[in-house]
Amino acid sequence: ADCSISMGSGNDAVNSISQIVLINNNFNIMPSIVNEGRRVINNINLCASLFLNKTFLSAFLSIICVIFSYSYPFQPIQLTLVSSLTIGIPSFFYAIEPNEKRVQKSFLSTILKNSIPTALAACIGFVFLQLILKNTDIKTETISTIYTIVISILFFASLVDISRPLTKLRISIILVLIALFIFIYLFFGSFFYFVTLYKTDYFAIIYTSCISILSYFLIKKVVNKF
Repeated sequence: ADCSISMGSGNDAVNSISQIVLINNNFNIMPSIVNEGRRVINNINLCASLFLNKTFLSAFLSIICVIFSYSYPFQPIQLTLVSSLTIGIPSFFYAIEPNEKRVQKSFLSTILKNSIPTALAACIGFVFLQLILKNTDIKTETISTIYTIVISILFFASLVDISRPLTKLRISIILVLIALFIFIYLFFGSFFYFVTLYKTDYFAIIYTSCISILSYFLIKKVVNKF
């Protein structure tokens, strides 16, 4: 058996080797035990997928920057902002919400299939941005601002996808966090080293975001076949 269960009134030797001992000798508590196990596994699965987004992104970006001699596209505080709004805060709420969905897939394969497409899509967006800005005299600070916004858009899109099925709580959390990012960008941008953007910069954001999100769904479609 995957899990051994014994009654509290049973033999001491049996209880000592059992993984679950029902102290009150009541099997009616078993559904709640199963549901709690599902909640823990499903919520850890979801939160791990979110946290690995940033881990894989940082690793892949570092490799690309070394190979192609690009400047790393973030200020540390910018990455902190993105990870807090798209990973840290959602994970806090997701970790404590009820989730009784049956666990069907492998834990490791699920989180890898959720996180790797996001990181790869972000890297594709970064290379695309570098290519379209290659022959311009745009400053590094402007590239950092543009790419931080692009990554935020991609991570929010990934958050929506990973959060399915979308409950009212999850939708509310995501909308509040998007609004919070816009508020911070507009009123506290200088604290996070955001610079003023112009019309052409916003076009770059739109093009790069579209390429990144499209890449995300294409890569995820391919990955899910394995």
